[in-house]
Amino acid sequence: MRTESQVPENQIKTWITLTVDGSGMPIAHHLQQEGKNVVVGQVQDKTELEPDAKEPPEDKKQRLQQFDGILTKYPADRLVKALKRVKNKDEYYIYCDRNNVWPYAEELLKAGFKNGTFPTKKDFDMEKEREQAMDFVEEHYPDVQIIPHQKVKTVEEARQIVEEAETPLVIQSEGDYVSTVVGPDDVEQSKQVILSTLDKHEKEYAKGEIIIKEKLVAPVEITPQIVFWNGEPVYTSIDIETKNVGDGENNGPQVGCGTNLIIHTELDDPINEIAFPEKVYELAKEHTGLFIWDISLYFTEDGIYFGEFCSNRFGYDALMTEMTMGHGPSEYFGKIMEGVDPIDHFKFGTAVRAFNLKVKDGHEVMYEPEHWKPIWVYDAKMKDGKMVTIGEDWDLAVITGRGQTIEEAVENVYRNYDWLIFKEKYCRTMDDFLDDYPTSIMRRYNETAGIYYD
Repeated sequence: MRTESQVPENQIKTWITLTVDGSGMPIAHHLQQEGKNVVVGQVQDKTELEPDAKEPPEDKKQRLQQFDGILTKYPADRLVKALKRVKNKDEYYIYCDRNNVWPYAEELLKAGFKNGTFPTKKDFDMEKEREQAMDFVEEHYPDVQIIPHQKVKTVEEARQIVEEAETPLVIQSEGDYVSTVVGPDDVEQSKQVILSTLDKHEKEYAKGEIIIKEKLVAPVEITPQIVFWNGEPVYTSIDIETKNVGDGENNGPQVGCGTNLIIHTELDDPINEIAFPEKVYELAKEHTGLFIWDISLYFTEDGIYFGEFCSNRFGYDALMTEMTMGHGPSEYFGKIMEGVDPIDHFKFGTAVRAFNLKVKDGHEVMYEPEHWKPIWVYDAKMKDGKMVTIGEDWDLAVITGRGQTIEEAVENVYRNYDWLIFKEKYCRTMDDFLDDYPTSIMRRYNETAGIYYD
């Protein structure tokens, strides 16, 4: 899968990260630890990108403290203006950690930058505008069905549908003003969860239309991913992850990722024919540099159903896992630039999210200097010469592992977890990772491996 245009990684002199919420800062920190010259541009005011965005002052203060004293940071708008004036643009790699920074990415593309991930408004809309995404699936995915759903304009209409529901539900905000909420399998409990969510986020839901879906009970969910460089495919993988903070089935509040398993797949595996129709390859041709596409799929007795897209933005903590499989971010990005599969060293990658459940700030986070590679800290800054927590939310760090078997990769990640020193850290357990229950990682792997991939 080598592209015609190859860019050696050692040509890159400066690695740029553009971010709003800091998702990409652990990547930037690892690049710095690898000895690279790293600069971060963080959006100071969310209204730069979303005119209607509102952020409480304390939340903004915490957000902008991330990696203070650790990384070189500038306001994103100032950094982009400065970058547009540089002459040797091929010496820069632009890493946009989410597709919400598309306005700056498009500016840099027009200025002549070619190395990096450059999300466009079209990418952003594909993820945020859920009705548009469903229309895209109906047109281009012959093997994938749309989950039955209703779309309403007001919270009052949504409440009425929920109260009359005879199945468990999922609620989504058109425009993604509120994260997707999945109700429990029990119908009455599902109603309580969805109704309380509507009450809690009434103002946010009022900004756009509301999508209410029937919940698929005990589906097998996996997320295939494909990465391109300058329109040519480089590698494919599958992400299987848990979304609740506690062990077991749907136990505890939902989080970005509790644990995950990455499976290295081959381009001609059957799953990739389903997940990446010809239209995805056409979209990739429209993009300069790195283009990433993933789709969450639900396998049931009635067929395969669509979840959502992440169009031209990485998934977290899957990215850290794949970078560990590829020996770190500079080698990972470098091989992609050369059109070489960066994760073919290992069949499996794993990750566990370490949580700071009491959301304490100012508490020291440590790890032995020789064991930094599998540890990706999220919520940190430097204070009095020590790395300490900011206390923005539960997310403390991502711990990664790898192996040629799942068991080896799981043992590796929990061994690495012990190297993170934080008094009250918490994560889902190894026993849960390897357990087999309806929504477990192992059940989903066992249900799909050997059928959709080798």
